[in-house]
Amino acid sequence: MADLPDDHKVKDILETFRVEDLQSVLRSFQLPFVGRKPELFQRVLSLINHLQYDIEFCLNAKRKIQQIYRQREDLDDEVMVPSLQRSQSKRKSTRYESDDSFEATSSSDSSDVESDESAFIVN
Repeated sequence: MADLPDDHKVKDILETFRVEDLQSVLRSFQLPFVGRKPELFQRVLSLINHLQYDIEFCLNAKRKIQQIYRQREDLDDEVMVPSLQRSQSKRKSTRYESDDSFEATSSSDSSDVESDESAFIVN
């Protein structure tokens, strides 16, 4: 029982749930799972209410919520790691990242312009 989050943490977890996640929790307890996200959120939130359901039911609801949350985090980690590795392996330096040649050419160009302007001055 110690690994289960308290009601406030469960509520925070539920706030990050997508509609599909909320529907999955409701389906597992054979409750209506059709509706808008705020309605589904309130239904799932009521599952952890000790005044409405018995304690064992509430604990099972918390376990299910935590299970879905962990599965979703694991899925997100699997998706993020390969894309991060791909982006790091294909990373190329841009001209704006410590490219001294760009600054050198721009400063030499400006001195050429000044000397060219002095050639056009007519006394």
